[in-house]
Amino acid sequence: MNQDPTPRARISAWSHAAFVLTLAASLLAATAGATSKPETATASKELASRPSDTRARLQKGAKALRNGDYATALSIFTPLAEHGDAKAQNNLGSMYRFGHGVPQDGAKALHWYRKAAVQGDAKAQNNLGLMYGYGLIGAPVDYAKAVHWYRKAAVQGDAKAQNNLGLMYGLGWGVPRDKAKAIHWYRKAAVQGDADAQDALGSVYEFGWGVPQDGAKAVHWYRKAAVQGDAKAQNNLGYMYAHGLGVPQDYVQGAKWFILVQAAGTGENENTGEELSTLENKMAPAQIAQAQRLARKWWAAHHK
Repeated sequence: MNQDPTPRARISAWSHAAFVLTLAASLLAATAGATSKPETATASKELASRPSDTRARLQKGAKALRNGDYATALSIFTPLAEHGDAKAQNNLGSMYRFGHGVPQDGAKALHWYRKAAVQGDAKAQNNLGLMYGYGLIGAPVDYAKAVHWYRKAAVQGDAKAQNNLGLMYGLGWGVPRDKAKAIHWYRKAAVQGDADAQDALGSVYEFGWGVPQDGAKAVHWYRKAAVQGDAKAQNNLGYMYAHGLGVPQDYVQGAKWFILVQAAGTGENENTGEELSTLENKMAPAQIAQAQRLARKWWAAHHK
């Protein structure tokens, strides 16, 4: 049966609570993408095209930013940005957006993001979309502008922008609500490994939102995001195991994923504890101990 997902006692990608959580994850990812994550192949190619001294300065600035040495980062990025380097402009925009080494200033963040975005920098385009999409730091909320900038980055292959554009189509913000287009952009981001999009696709298939309902495909996408440490997807995967949806019912596996959500302490779902308690009431002590061992093993392997 095809139906729009409705809020319930756990996270649905289309409930208001999950939307806020997805936004938070997107903001965190945007921060990391602007400051600390390894360069994508495209970004590396663009960096390689710069003069060697500029490349070296950008790399030094990025390292300083990762290490919290904001004064050094600012001293490197500011002159580069003023001379038109798009990567430096995007990084400087993020420093003003998050108040890293400078007073938080939405107007300056917009200024530098826009400078980089009009040069075609995909990360800056996505960041500009976030500013307009959510009215960050005093920026005016303008869904049409958000969609405009998300799309520019999405067609360049930026996974975060693809995910964000999918959200806009799914919610009907700045564009007519369109399930097919939402799923299209979610899928493009998901196959690139974006955990938010993978979790969203899981919900698409679990609830039959614009596609035939398919528990196995839901589990497939939830698992891909869950193994990356995405707490939303871990919670959803735990629910699928606990209730035998798309997989054989397995209380141990369900409890393992719920335990991991709690261990992360991200507050992704206030009902996870209740779900785990209900599940443990159905389990033998040996099963509970096994779930705890599996959770500890997974945590140790993924948090070295």
